[in-house]
Amino acid sequence: MNTKNTSSLPDGLAPRMVAFRALMAWQQGNGYLQDQLQSMLGSLEERDRGLAYELAMGVCRNHRRLQNAVRTFAKERKPDLTLETCLCLGLYQIFHLERVPQHAAVHVTVELARRVNGEASSRFANAMLHHAIKDGLPTLSSDPVQAMGMEFSVQDWLVAKWLRQANGDKLLVRQKLEQARQVPHQWVRVHTAKISLADFKTRFELTDARVWGNRFVEVDSKLGGMLASVEFAQGKFSVQNPASDLLVRLLEVPANASVWDACAAPGGKSALILESVPTAKLVASDIDEKRLASMDDLTKRLQLPTFETIVCDASAPNHGRRFDRILLDSPCSNLGVMSRRPEVPMRLDRKSFEQTCAKQKRILQASAQCLEVGGILVYATCSPEPEETVQVVQEFLQKNPNFILEDAASLVDARFVKDSFVQAFDAEMGFDGFFGARVKRLS
Repeated sequence: MNTKNTSSLPDGLAPRMVAFRALMAWQQGNGYLQDQLQSMLGSLEERDRGLAYELAMGVCRNHRRLQNAVRTFAKERKPDLTLETCLCLGLYQIFHLERVPQHAAVHVTVELARRVNGEASSRFANAMLHHAIKDGLPTLSSDPVQAMGMEFSVQDWLVAKWLRQANGDKLLVRQKLEQARQVPHQWVRVHTAKISLADFKTRFELTDARVWGNRFVEVDSKLGGMLASVEFAQGKFSVQNPASDLLVRLLEVPANASVWDACAAPGGKSALILESVPTAKLVASDIDEKRLASMDDLTKRLQLPTFETIVCDASAPNHGRRFDRILLDSPCSNLGVMSRRPEVPMRLDRKSFEQTCAKQKRILQASAQCLEVGGILVYATCSPEPEETVQVVQEFLQKNPNFILEDAASLVDARFVKDSFVQAFDAEMGFDGFFGARVKRLS
């Protein structure tokens, strides 16, 4: 059955269908869930977009426990992915979405199962959801690692790692996990050369919205509708978290400087650099040619100054150049953006984490050799983990005495600086968990 057309669906089913489609696409390996949602929300009425987003992200944040409940209730029957996803949506509404009455959650889930998987699946969904209402979700393990892993949909090895870092303080780890499952704040970056911040806020009725710097505005639930606007198509704003602004400030790009954004795709920080310093001579590279192609948005929609793109492995640069500034936003675990990417801690395994840490060291070592004497390199990750951040930089400095760490405090708000590094996480402000280190080459 075609699940893409939502215009003819009964009231209340359309947002569930979009949430279902996004969850299916994510589980089938088609990128991050939030990216799927952003591409699908435009098919909904504005009043339904928030619900679709909440349902899909909520199921993802609770996926391990919901999936376990479905498989426990199903017993010997093994629902296929389609039916299992419908049932997870139903269980999420029953146990986590207080504003939806239980009978309504059952009804709409049964209808969703009927439309995407047939009559037999709808009967099974009806029976299983009533069973769940009667018995509740399966109890959690008495083991704190397994219990928190299941409750918060995080791999057990990560829970154990964070418990070790917290010296066994379960409350501290629980607080970390609770913060990670909060609905993320949504911010946009205003292209102030095209529209003033004041006019932008007036146009989208954001008079009381929080602002960061001179171009970032918090928009939250309005984002879905804004992305369908003429202003977005004209390049007057882009989606970006203001934590990125801290990293670009740390880079401190002078006029006419040569800049290499070494792991640039999809191009948000390159765009911020060019909007802030239009005379910068920017080279943007990525190892993946298809990801690099997404940076066409900077020239076509945003109409930013001309810049060069090259396919390049930052761990073995082949361009033979040196730059005044290098931004190395290294591939990482994404553990600093768990609220935005809730699938990350559920799928990340220990081996891939260790491989990523080793790759970060190679990339920093190789990319730094492309820095001019007196130049600045900013090493950044969207992870707070010491193995991906402080330890990478410290090992690099030990091996390369001709580089020094410069204190971020002179360039970035002190509340985001610790031990000379930028550590941007601020749940209240809605800042993503970015790390940044400013390194200068002496000789």
